[in-house]
Amino acid sequence: GAKIGLPLLNPRTRYYTSKEFIDDFPGRVFWVEKEGELNRKSARELFPEGKANVVARNAGMSTAELKAKLKLKDGGEAFAIGCRDASTYRLLLRCKRVK
Repeated sequence: GAKIGLPLLNPRTRYYTSKEFIDDFPGRVFWVEKEGELNRKSARELFPEGKANVVARNAGMSTAELKAKLKLKDGGEAFAIGCRDASTYRLLLRCKRVK
C-alpha cells in the first residue's frame, strides 16, 4: 500500500483506502457499501438478512467473538468487517468483494 501511495485506515488494522479502483492491487479489494457502529443494532440494520462473511481486524475481539456478538450467520456475498479507523473509532462495514 505504501508503494502505491494508499493511506491506512488505521496503522494496526492494515486496511488501505482509496476512492479509485487500483486494478493491480496485490490483495483482496472490497467496496464499502455502508458503515455503522460496531454493535448488534447496526448489524441488524446493515445485514437484515442475518448473514455475512465476518472479518475482525483490530476490533478488540476475534472474528469468532465478533460473529457471536453481532449474531450473524456465515454465508452470502456480503462481508461484515469490524475494524477501527484512524481515530480508533470502532466501525462495522458492510462490504462487497470486488477482487
